Amino acid sequence: MISETKETVSIIKSIMDAFISAKDSLPTEENKRRVELEAYKLVEEAALETKRYLYDLEKGNKVSRTIEKVISDKWKKAGDSVYKYDKVLFKITKVKQMGWIEHKWSEIEHEAATIKLDTIIGLCERKIKSLR
Repeated sequence: MISETKETVSIIKSIMDAFISAKDSLPTEENKRRVELEAYKLVEEAALETKRYLYDLEKGNKVSRTIEKVISDKWKKAGDSVYKYDKVLFKITKVKQMGWIEHKWSEIEHEAATIKLDTIIGLCERKIKSLR
């Protein structure tokens, strides 16, 4: 009888621990805000990396397909992360991603192709500030 009681208590404790663990893993408002903040930081970083590369090109550095692939990958990751928060910014990131990977800027007719990097950075800075 005592061993059955200990076993029952052990099972109940395991169930309670599972519930507590499940509750702790649910996204809290703080976690949701942190994930959104990180999404905008990724977009800002992609824009800053692009800006650095363009500056280097202006200063005479050679075109680097390796760096351009990294930039394209950053725009993809940024777009994937910001998708559920800002559909317009998501579209901009996709255009930037494809522009760097394909080098067909003159063929891109989407208005996002003309969005300036400083505009994107400014938008991200404002969102990041509001989420802190």
